[in-house]
Amino acid sequence: MAILYKAMESRIQKEEWYDGYRINIIAYTLGLLFRAIESDGKRLNLLGVWSEQALEPSAASELVDLAKQVYDEIRDCPARQTRPQWGNLGQWFKEEKCWEYATDFRLEVPKGIRTLLISPSQYSSQDAAANKAQRVDETIDAQMEVSRLQQEGYWQRLHEWNQQDPVLSELEQEAVIKIARSTLTTVPPERMCLLLVNARKHAESEGFA
Repeated sequence: MAILYKAMESRIQKEEWYDGYRINIIAYTLGLLFRAIESDGKRLNLLGVWSEQALEPSAASELVDLAKQVYDEIRDCPARQTRPQWGNLGQWFKEEKCWEYATDFRLEVPKGIRTLLISPSQYSSQDAAANKAQRVDETIDAQMEVSRLQQEGYWQRLHEWNQQDPVLSELEQEAVIKIARSTLTTVPPERMCLLLVNARKHAESEGFA
């Protein structure tokens, strides 16, 4: 999403029609574009955009053309004449009525963007794979953090602190005792590390430093 935003941002500011409200224009354009894509039964291949780390220049130009259409439509909405404060375009962009009006404007998905579309099932598969990868990353981070804190004597100090006025759950306490007494000749199990990370957050939220 950031890549899409930046591709539009760098180009819109150079357009003759542009006279401000960059953030609003881009947000409305992307919002309406995604609605149009989903109404066609498709999804934008965000993983593909991320992998390339850029948009094709032609696709980026098409987004700017869409932005011009959206801007003209919203700016010239007749409803703006019904309230004095809506004469201020910046204020109008913030109104729910503006979004309601904008959603009635049907965007045509440009040719260059259509090459980036995938099916909902493929999108879901990518999403599931991304979530799995994130869980793996979180587990690795937890294992590294637990090992580092063990070397610093953190778990032993936490164990001693918790004995004075217990706040950890039974499972958290058991994990802390086990790691505090361990010499860590091997990497702790994944489940144990995730439990210890939660124990740390729990204890520090209760005042352990």
